[in-house]
Amino acid sequence: MGSESRIKRNFKVIASLIAGVLLGVIMFSFFYVTIEADHDCAGEDCQICICIEKCSQILKYTGSGVVSNIAAVSLAAYLIERVFANELFVRQQTPVSAKVQLNN
Repeated sequence: MGSESRIKRNFKVIASLIAGVLLGVIMFSFFYVTIEADHDCAGEDCQICICIEKCSQILKYTGSGVVSNIAAVSLAAYLIERVFANELFVRQQTPVSAKVQLNN
């Protein structure tokens, strides 16, 4: 039982880290585009314009449903894994697990 709870805790930590990184990237992109929107453009090869374009693409992809599709597939894979794990590792009732005293 201890290893199962440790695995669940590890999955929660990993999921929290991924969600935090995703939120950080979205917030950075939003603030970068907002701050640099009225910069002095250096011409055709302006590095700031290139970064703004990349950040705009990130915001477009996260808002268009790509992230929600990935989340839905991940959730489905997790639920399928849980169903198979429960079927394969079903604990059988034993006298010890039921704490039954056997008298002769």
